[in-house]
Amino acid sequence: MSLNEPDIVNRDKRGWICRFPLPDGREAIIIYTRRGFIRGGEHHNSDQNNVILQGALKWTYGDGSTEVTTTGEGNTIPERKKHMAEAIEDTVYIEWLSGEWEKVYDPEMRKIVEERMRDGSP
Repeated sequence: MSLNEPDIVNRDKRGWICRFPLPDGREAIIIYTRRGFIRGGEHHNSDQNNVILQGALKWTYGDGSTEVTTTGEGNTIPERKKHMAEAIEDTVYIEWLSGEWEKVYDPEMRKIVEERMRDGSP
């Protein structure tokens, strides 16, 4: 098994995202998000798996339900389920999809994500 070097693919006021190619051709990403900022506002055509390495996230889903995951916990978001994640505290987590990497933005959720980022404060 050989691994390629990781690549920081995004850095903004929310934190950063680092992409890791996996040996089977899929990708995993490690995400650092500062407290109060939101990521996502999307859905995927395959399941999304998440594990919190440090911190806590509040997940909000398209149906209005919420879920909190904290250090050491994980969750799986079923394919095509709209979601976004708010960092309750500074958080580092790993995320990977069961299929190819792609995302479809939800306009209403993305508006919330972008407004929080634009305002620069939680």
